[in-house]
Amino acid sequence: MKYNIRHGTDKPEIAARQNKIRDILWSEPDVASTIEAAGLTKSADLGDLLDVIIRALGLPRTLKELDITRDVLPALSRRALEDFWAPTNPVPLLKPEQVQEILDAVYE
Repeated sequence: MKYNIRHGTDKPEIAARQNKIRDILWSEPDVASTIEAAGLTKSADLGDLLDVIIRALGLPRTLKELDITRDVLPALSRRALEDFWAPTNPVPLLKPEQVQEILDAVYE
């Protein structure tokens, strides 16, 4: 979410979609109370909301939590581009450097 917002500034529909999802999450009472308990407000971006939800569910949030070492990230970045969905991302993922940026952000 954060990658798409940062690199999709020329695509206002990205922010509009993220805001719509953010509003839906806030409209669910149990989700809203979880988000509020984490100290976030309605101005928090979707990436931060999802981080709270993922943590509340007890799911791993980082690659490091999955025991993935940094040395495999370049290969992972290249392989991710073979996935059918990579170019369909709101900011199309076409180069390993793009995927590497995302993986670096979720490493720790």
